[in-house]
Amino acid sequence: MPITPENVREFDVWTFYLVTVATEAARGQIPREALAFGIVVDGRHVTLKFQLTSLTEEGLEDMESIQGDMEIKTDLGVEVELEYEVVAKRSYARSRIDDIRWIWAEHD
Repeated sequence: MPITPENVREFDVWTFYLVTVATEAARGQIPREALAFGIVVDGRHVTLKFQLTSLTEEGLEDMESIQGDMEIKTDLGVEVELEYEVVAKRSYARSRIDDIRWIWAEHD
């Protein structure tokens, strides 16, 4: 559901704040091998999710840098976890259990 002026109160401001912080933290640091990048927010616990074509040392360093920048930028007792998976093709599958907010995806 898109955000509109009529329904903005239905959306979680905390989640939007953390998506914004993650976007800023990732600027210029998304690994070359990334197919998609998103976050899962569960209160003060945030999981950064990456889908990659392969895992390289440089890519891991980039993801860890994003994680560290996010921890510094929030500074509100937010725990930031890093998860990645190597896949052949990106997938935007969402479920109620795994509520990923996708921030970036490689263009086809």
